[in-house]
Amino acid sequence: MRKAEQTECVHLKTPVVVLAFGAAVVFGAIVYRVSGPYGEIDPRVQRVYDPGTKRLKVIMADTAGRGKTDAWYYMDDDDRLVRMEVDRDGDGVIDRWEYFGPDGKLQKIGFSTRNDGHVDAWRYRGPDGRLVKVEYSASRDGIVTRTEYYDHGVRTRVDETAADQVAAQ
Repeated sequence: MRKAEQTECVHLKTPVVVLAFGAAVVFGAIVYRVSGPYGEIDPRVQRVYDPGTKRLKVIMADTAGRGKTDAWYYMDDDDRLVRMEVDRDGDGVIDRWEYFGPDGKLQKIGFSTRNDGHVDAWRYRGPDGRLVKVEYSASRDGIVTRTEYYDHGVRTRVDETAADQVAAQ
């Protein structure tokens, strides 16, 4: 190949490389704009703000891509996640409630023993992630009437409180 042909090839390759690089940058910007790093423009994510304070209160999301909201994230006045509710099977009924402490760590997981959208039991895990306690509310009013304690996945103790004893307290 002559020097003139080599120079011509280099000049032809340069615009192609620049064009390809430019297209990749534009494509990346478009993808970023459509989805955003936090779902800002993602149509599957909706935000609810307090009209008075303008603070974020709830994020609602279609996490499974079914076309309907299946997760709700509730924030406190400091924009920290305090509770999450999830419809795992897409039937329109909340299946799981997660409660978070001020440090952002998961404190307990609520569930419905009847799968009807009413939380009546809560699981607690230790620092190692193992189940340590399960609480139940027989009257489904949030008042615990039975507590099961676990050690290394084995139930070690059960404390029960009769509903009439709870009412007297």
